[in-house]
Amino acid sequence: MEGWPEQGELSREEWPDRLAEYVGRAGSLRGSRDRLESELRVLFPGDGWLGEVPQRGTPEAVRPRLPEGSALVEFLCVPTLDESADPAQGGSRWGPDRHSAFVVTPVVTTMSA
Repeated sequence: MEGWPEQGELSREEWPDRLAEYVGRAGSLRGSRDRLESELRVLFPGDGWLGEVPQRGTPEAVRPRLPEGSALVEFLCVPTLDESADPAQGGSRWGPDRHSAFVVTPVVTTMSA
């Protein structure tokens, strides 16, 4: 990933500072994204030249749009850091990947008679 250090490039002591730097940059980028999305909505309201600029997806926004009996599954793979590894002795600082899945199902409504 662009901007991220290569495996083994940072020492254990450098990680907290680098993480804080990335968290700050991510917050700045989210702010820029929100500002740009707002500008697009003003410039092209409704079905303007770019069409509708969708709002950020949330489970609550997605659920009603899913067909009955379906599910939206988002997969995430994150490498883990093996703090006990010693790169000087040939050990990899990266442990096994962790996998997660986020499942969103449609809203189930019950009709009362």
